[in-house]
Amino acid sequence: MSKTFAERRRIVIAHGMSRHDVAVPSDVPLGTTLRHLGLATQPHTALAIGVDGQRIDLSQPPSAAIVEGTLVTVVDLASLTASTESDRMRATAASSLHRAVWLFIAAAALLTVVNGWLDLVVGRNGPLLAEWRALVATVFVAVAFVCVLSSTRYSVGHARVSALTVPPLVAFTAGFTAISPTITAAPHLAVFCGLVAAALAAGLVHLRCVAASPLGATGTLLTVLTILAGMWGLTLLVNWPAAVAAAVAAGAAPLGLRLLPTTCLTVPDGQFIEYEQFSSTRWTVRGRPPEGSQPVRSLSVGGLILNANAQLATGTIIISALPAVMLPVVFRELPDDLVVRIGAIVMSVSIAVALLLGPRVATAGITRWVPRAGAAVVLVELAFTATQVWGDTTLVWLVTILLLMALGIGALTVPISRGVQSMSLSRTADIVEALTTVLALPAALIAANIIAIVQGVVSR
Repeated sequence: MSKTFAERRRIVIAHGMSRHDVAVPSDVPLGTTLRHLGLATQPHTALAIGVDGQRIDLSQPPSAAIVEGTLVTVVDLASLTASTESDRMRATAASSLHRAVWLFIAAAALLTVVNGWLDLVVGRNGPLLAEWRALVATVFVAVAFVCVLSSTRYSVGHARVSALTVPPLVAFTAGFTAISPTITAAPHLAVFCGLVAAALAAGLVHLRCVAASPLGATGTLLTVLTILAGMWGLTLLVNWPAAVAAAVAAGAAPLGLRLLPTTCLTVPDGQFIEYEQFSSTRWTVRGRPPEGSQPVRSLSVGGLILNANAQLATGTIIISALPAVMLPVVFRELPDDLVVRIGAIVMSVSIAVALLLGPRVATAGITRWVPRAGAAVVLVELAFTATQVWGDTTLVWLVTILLLMALGIGALTVPISRGVQSMSLSRTADIVEALTTVLALPAALIAANIIAIVQGVVSR
C-alpha cells in the first residue's frame, strides 16, 4: 500500500531575536502554521513580511505566497503596540520630571539675580549674597556645567528649550553673583561677567549638540550673547556708562528683526545659477565661480528648513525680549535733561511701533505674537517711567499721545495681517515701519546721553 506525503516548503522564520529553519506544508495557510509554532498566538495582530519588504497574506498557503528558501519576518503588533505605549508613558513621566527640575533651577537662578541686582544697584544687603557670594557663584558654575551635560541630547534643530535657556541663565547667575558690590562700577561689571559666562555656556551647548550647525537655535543664541558681551565689555573698557550698551542693544532690535529672515537660510550660490555658464567676468582677480548646483535631496532640504525655522524662532524671541530687558537700565541712568528724555520717548515708541508692524507678514505664531508682546512690555515700561519717575506734566502728555498712536497702529496690524487688503494701508505701514526702524538706534544713542559723553571725550 502506497502512502502520499504532503509537499513541504523550506523557509526561514525570524521572530524577534529567534530564528527558525522549518519545512512547512505547502497547502496549509501560513497563519495556521505560525499559530501551531507558537509564533502568532493572535493571527489578527500578526504581520509577516517577505525579503522584498512586502506584506505576506497569512490566509494564503506557502505554495501561493512564498518561494522556496525565502525569509519570513513575523512581527507581533499587539506586543509592539503595548511596548510603545509603555515607553511613551515612561517618556512622558520622565519629561514631566525633567521639566519640573529645569523650572526649579531657572526660578532659583532668577531669584538669585534679582537679589544680587538689589544688592548692587539699590544698596540693600542681600540675605544670601552678603557672606556667601563666592560659594553661591561656585555652586551655580557647577550647576551650569551639569545642565550643559544633561540638556544636549538632540541635534541643533531639535534642541530642547531647556538647553537654550537654563544653562546660559545659570551661568549668567554665576558670573553676576561673583562680583562684589564694593567694586567700582559693580553693576556694569556684574552684567558683563554674567554675559560672558552665559556665552560660554551657550558655546558648550552648541558644541555638544549632535550635528551642530551655525544655522541652528544654539548658534543664534551664542551669536547674540557674544555680541551683547562684547558691547558691555567695550563700554566698560572705555569707561562709558552701562546705559550706552543697553540703549544700543535695545535700539538695534528692530533692525535685527528686519535682517533676521535674510540670514536664516544659507544656500550655496551655485544652487541658484550656473555661474560657469552664464557669468563671463569674475568679481575679483583671483576669484572663481561657485561650484555648480548639487542634486536636491529631501533629507538635506529638510535639515536646512529645520535649522532655518529654529534660528528664526530663537532669534525672534531673543531680539524681541532685548528692548524689554535693556530699557530699564537706560531709564535708570537718564539725566534730568529734556533732550535726553525726549530721545528716550522717541526710542521707546519707535521700538514699539517697529515691533508691532514687523510681524504683520509673519505666518508662524511665535514670529507674529512674540514681537507684539515685547512691544506691549516696552509701552508699559515707558508709561510707568513717565508717570512715576519723571513726573513732568508735558512729558506725561507727550507720552500719552504717543502711546495712543502706537496702540492704534498696533490695533490696525491685526486686521491687516488677517487678510484685509488695502494697498494704501500696506504702503503706509511699510513707510512707518522703515522710519521707526531707522529712528530707533539714533534715538537710543540720544537717550544714552551719547552727546555729553562724546563732548567729555573730545574735551580731554
